[in-house]
Amino acid sequence: MARVPTENSFALDVSNPQFVKSAPSLKDAPVWAGSSSHVPEYVMLGRSNVGKSSCINALLKRKQLAKTSNTPGKTQLMNFYEIQNPKHHWVLVDLPGYGYAKVSKTKKRLWAEAFELYLKNRDNIALCLVMVDGQIAPQEADMQMVEWLRFHQRPFAVVMTKLDRLPKAQWQKQEKLFRESFSIIEPEEALLSFSAKTGWGVSNVLQLLARHYG
Repeated sequence: MARVPTENSFALDVSNPQFVKSAPSLKDAPVWAGSSSHVPEYVMLGRSNVGKSSCINALLKRKQLAKTSNTPGKTQLMNFYEIQNPKHHWVLVDLPGYGYAKVSKTKKRLWAEAFELYLKNRDNIALCLVMVDGQIAPQEADMQMVEWLRFHQRPFAVVMTKLDRLPKAQWQKQEKLFRESFSIIEPEEALLSFSAKTGWGVSNVLQLLARHYG
């Protein structure tokens, strides 16, 4: 499976994480103490119920820091998680899943506009992580998100989640399928495998974030 190169690599320190706030729009996003424009934000993107909250909990080693739910569309605001310790100061941002459940088309449009403004204009964004369900074929919404990020020149990586639900013999096949579907060529872009349940891929994701730190 694709992994972040380990030569001369280091991972971000995850100690002292805390939930800061939920924000409906860019103007409501937090301003970080000190040099706000230099605190990197790593943005979690993905379809509803793809496992973004579980990924955050696994990365930060906190079981309930990000609230998980089996109900698609549960996350409806931008959630900011700050990690500040003597080694590093950084932020994870959980955006609502695209393909929201049980909301009106008008609300979907307003959400999409608000979060697009954040992705376009937030100077702090260091990397976007596009979370995709590794059990199934690539979805059109995910491919559209990747193309949007490329068009707007936002650095990103694709993270395949829920791989613990597949036999390992199928992992390589799924990786090849996603790599070809998203036209991913490393090292400029990355494809990583991840399982919040087993912890597979946690260190690789943290090393990838470290490459975009600063």
